[in-house]
Amino acid sequence: ALVTVRLKGATDDPEVFDYTRIKEKAKGKYLKKHPSSDGLALVLDIVRMSIMCDTEDQMTRILNLLHEQYPKLRIFRLKNLFRDLDAVHFRRLMVSVAVQVEPGKEHIAELQIHIRSVANVHA
Repeated sequence: ALVTVRLKGATDDPEVFDYTRIKEKAKGKYLKKHPSSDGLALVLDIVRMSIMCDTEDQMTRILNLLHEQYPKLRIFRLKNLFRDLDAVHFRRLMVSVAVQVEPGKEHIAELQIHIRSVANVHA
């Protein structure tokens, strides 16, 4: 397969946030920016999907496919962590998406697009 898709799964999966962790992240990282929600409104990675690619070209094709083939999916933020990398993260593209669930209502999720060889070094 050219691309491997991995979704967050069961609650024992260490990448799945439980509500306690979500509240901790909101208060620690976002409380000052959005006090009316205790910071919860700014947590965008409660639902996360990872796509593993073998090449940069595949990463570009994934982004183009999302844009062209999924009209109910709105990409509203793209972080290039190949270029803009901080000390605690590893290289990938982070895509924040809004999925239209019904007219006028969207669900926010995070899509991470990785180069398999880079992600394997991090793991």
